[in-house]
Amino acid sequence: MEKSKTKILIIHTKYQEKGGEDIAVENEIKFLKDNFITNKIVISNHGNFLALSLLLIFRSNFRINRILKKELSDFKPDFVYVHNTWFKIGLKIFDILNHQNIKYFIKLHNFRYDCTHTFSHSAHFQDKDFCMSCGTYKKNNMRFNKYFSNSYLKSFFVILYGRRYIEILKNIKTNIIVLTEFHKKYLIRKYSLEADKISVFPNFISDDTKNNFKELDEDYIVYAGRISSEKGVDELISSFINADIENLSLYIVGNGPQEKFVNKKYENNKIKFLGYQDHKNTLNIIKNAKAVITNTKMYEGQPTLLCEASLLSVPAIFPRNGGIEEFFPEKYPLSFSQSHLKDLEHVLGQLSDYDLEDLGDKNFNFITKKLNEHDLSEQLLEIFNFNNS
Repeated sequence: MEKSKTKILIIHTKYQEKGGEDIAVENEIKFLKDNFITNKIVISNHGNFLALSLLLIFRSNFRINRILKKELSDFKPDFVYVHNTWFKIGLKIFDILNHQNIKYFIKLHNFRYDCTHTFSHSAHFQDKDFCMSCGTYKKNNMRFNKYFSNSYLKSFFVILYGRRYIEILKNIKTNIIVLTEFHKKYLIRKYSLEADKISVFPNFISDDTKNNFKELDEDYIVYAGRISSEKGVDELISSFINADIENLSLYIVGNGPQEKFVNKKYENNKIKFLGYQDHKNTLNIIKNAKAVITNTKMYEGQPTLLCEASLLSVPAIFPRNGGIEEFFPEKYPLSFSQSHLKDLEHVLGQLSDYDLEDLGDKNFNFITKKLNEHDLSEQLLEIFNFNNS
């Protein structure tokens, strides 16, 4: 099938708070429109509690079902490309696609499905104190898997939703796309999925290096993202202070539930909290940084912040966790063992030993090759055609 004639229907539910996945889907929609004939069904997850509760209970959105049937009839896509369905899209769409024998692909941007496959709190955590899929800690006195901390009822229905979703992932007609080889191996190991039904395809990121950036005078490294316990921001700041790096500050960009806590805890003239910044300002801060840094405790899909830094020739400091390493050259020197803060402190303390500009250039060469638009479009067409044989 020729790329220019391939018709793709994209389906996605936007999150209530716009985050990395929504931005990734926006980028991919633009990428698909530039390379294929595309149409989309994209809706917001906003709605009143009763409406969302009914969607959780019935796992079906009758309005979306009608829209999908009309798109299948009018647009006649060769493939349907499904991103987030939680919760507004519903799961009935897969029955419709199967009934009409339409080839579809589900792209998994995160591991959230992994936390709603069981009603048991202990089975969720599997003898671990922290879940690297959803970023929550185990409570010893808990029996029920309370996914929503404020509601047993919502948790009950979201688990019903999640268990049905995993059945769909296991369905013989379902084709799955993940961002990393790590995620593919995880699905094969934990859910016994067949390797040939899972393809690895990263998110396309547009190159914003042509933006007009303003120079900043201070030397600093930067964390940009959600300020929360699962992102390890508290420990990151502590490690930076303990590393005692001369003439280098740490900028914290973003907001979140731990924002006030870390602001109050770390009253230090080398730590600068910049709060929320729009994407353009964030890129400007990254472009002028000596490095970007993350201390996430979770399995990450594709590290958008770190990829954007590489496109700006800025090196990254990150934990060896999940598939993050797949977006960097082999034997990359600025990674550290996850949850080993002494290792993080050591990497920070050794920054002056490295040629950071050279590392940034190597990262740029690596990521531009990995996320080359032409190669990605050919790769995606190959995935579609292989799974269509």
